[in-house]
Amino acid sequence: MKKVIATAMIIAMVASLAACGGGSSESTSTPEPAPEVAQLPDNTPEPESPPESAVVPVVAGSNAYDITVNLKGNGLPEANRSEMGEDCYIFSATNAQYSYEIQTDKDYAVGYMQCFVFDQDNGFLGFCASFPRDDGKSAEAQVWVNANVGTEAETVIGDATYTLSVGTQGPILTVKSAGWDEYQDAALNAALGL
Repeated sequence: MKKVIATAMIIAMVASLAACGGGSSESTSTPEPAPEVAQLPDNTPEPESPPESAVVPVVAGSNAYDITVNLKGNGLPEANRSEMGEDCYIFSATNAQYSYEIQTDKDYAVGYMQCFVFDQDNGFLGFCASFPRDDGKSAEAQVWVNANVGTEAETVIGDATYTLSVGTQGPILTVKSAGWDEYQDAALNAALGL
């Protein structure tokens, strides 16, 4: 079962690579000049500006180090930090009982977090949900998670969506900042050239 979890985390990291810009790569080809654009008639609407999906949406006032340092102090190994493009980092750590992955912007503010328990929860997921944030809703998030762990449930608290699910080895908590799914969709479409 740990191989299944490891495979799922690898797939999530590959998706994160696409979402966070795919790392820095330089192109040596010279771009061709753009063709001239004809003047739009007055009755034609202006084209929409590109969405501001290049900015990683985050939970205001959060910081991955607040989470990783506290989890290290409670028995998890030090988090591995990987740079995924110019504006995104991934923090992750796993031990025999727990695992987590946090995706952040360039300032380490949390955009996405997923926490796994490989057996009984013992308060781990509620602890993860209680990370500090600007809106002061950390305790509310912790109470909701602890009350609903072991069920399939979802709620919005402040500027984040909290989703609990039941995995094959134990419960899973997913936290997404507002706009995270749209950011992922836009990044994936850009990576696919759509």
